[in-house]
Amino acid sequence: MGYFFLGQTYPWTRHLPRVERAATREEAAPLKVQDHAQVVRSAEQLRAATVLGWLGLRPRAERARRRLTSRHPALHRLGDLCPQLLGKIFLARNAAIVGDVTIGADSSIWFGAVVRGDNGSIHIGAGSNIQDLAAVHAHPGGQVSVGDSVSVGHMAVLHGCTIRDRVLIGMQACIMDDAEVGEDSIVAAGALITKGKKFAPRSLIQGSPARCVRTLSDSDIAYIQRNATEYVDRGRWYLANLHRA
Repeated sequence: MGYFFLGQTYPWTRHLPRVERAATREEAAPLKVQDHAQVVRSAEQLRAATVLGWLGLRPRAERARRRLTSRHPALHRLGDLCPQLLGKIFLARNAAIVGDVTIGADSSIWFGAVVRGDNGSIHIGAGSNIQDLAAVHAHPGGQVSVGDSVSVGHMAVLHGCTIRDRVLIGMQACIMDDAEVGEDSIVAAGALITKGKKFAPRSLIQGSPARCVRTLSDSDIAYIQRNATEYVDRGRWYLANLHRA
């Protein structure tokens, strides 16, 4: 009897010694179904990565991120950091969304606004808007969190802060590192919220340095939501109708 190669037996191999090794108990033990599935999945991923490497291609997720950043002039990849869009979003062509930035569905980033996720992550929730010339950034190791239905007015600055849901931030307001604005609040135009300052929900915040001057009424809170909804509608309208002249 010869050795078996590729479905055939070759007589000239009869003189070759057989080398056999007894399987250990661990090797002989049957794989569980879950373990078998994991082994198969890992092998398939390795095989796919090897083939892509031979062909000089990148994995599908990597190619999708590159297509996203190359498709819109406002999106900028920074090394391995790439903006993530979680739905239909209006991005002005001359806005700049850079690096580790996540933006929720129905949000909008307007003309000249800068959202720069290089020092830390920036998360913008659903239905929020960053208006013209506003800036969003963080200190090294910090992050920015903007909730749902938040309106950030023209030329406002958010730096390493937390903005909860349904907040209206007026024009040229400045909110500094580690500050926090609670839900259903209004930050008046030109207000300066200093480092680490925290405000409770339903606050009307104004001044420099800023302070809470009163609690918001239900009609005030309805106005915050109405303003955010108007920007959602406006963003959709721009998506459908904005073209170069």
